Amino acid sequence: MTERLDLSSKEAQEFWPLYNKYEEDRNDLRRKQHEEIRTKIRNVNDISEKEAKELLDRYLKYEQDEEKVEKQFLESVSKVISARKTMLLLRSEEEFKKELIKRYHERRGNR
Repeated sequence: MTERLDLSSKEAQEFWPLYNKYEEDRNDLRRKQHEEIRTKIRNVNDISEKEAKELLDRYLKYEQDEEKVEKQFLESVSKVISARKTMLLLRSEEEFKKELIKRYHERRGNR
């Protein structure tokens, strides 16, 4: 990432703690969401409408929290690196996700 964004050593020193904290916060949210919601979605036929509504409300709250974490990260990181490099970061993350999905499909034989 440092090379791809062409970060100076000063930028890298400030960027990586922000990025690592962002990843940690995002992973914590996803883990909690999985524990509290995703496992229950599998049994959606066995829950009441009231329970489904509560589950949906919690799901939406996690989505908002994840969006908030990303917004805070982008606001913080754009003070450390240029807007152009911030956009390169976003593009790099998207490309990385696409590559992971591609590899997954190739391994499963679903090209």
